[in-house]
Amino acid sequence: MYAIGLFCLHMCGDKTLGKLCATTPCFSFQVLTENLLQSLIQYIPAPDQLNRLKEHEEDYENLAEAEQFAISISGIKRLVPRLKSLMFRQR
Repeated sequence: MYAIGLFCLHMCGDKTLGKLCATTPCFSFQVLTENLLQSLIQYIPAPDQLNRLKEHEEDYENLAEAEQFAISISGIKRLVPRLKSLMFRQR
């Protein structure tokens, strides 16, 4: 769940909070709404695509924001089940 907390902060775009989250997991259901979670589950790239993106991690700063985001979430194990669990908690 720690990685999902970082994911949440990435969505906020607040770098100060990102540093805080490195020590304390935090979750905001104001950011991770049910609609956002559904969209993420639906549009997350396939695992093979995420693995191919990881190959370009050294060029992280030169990639588009969408690719940077995909690389940052590619390390989250069992991402889709975790997102589904968060969506269940929303209800």
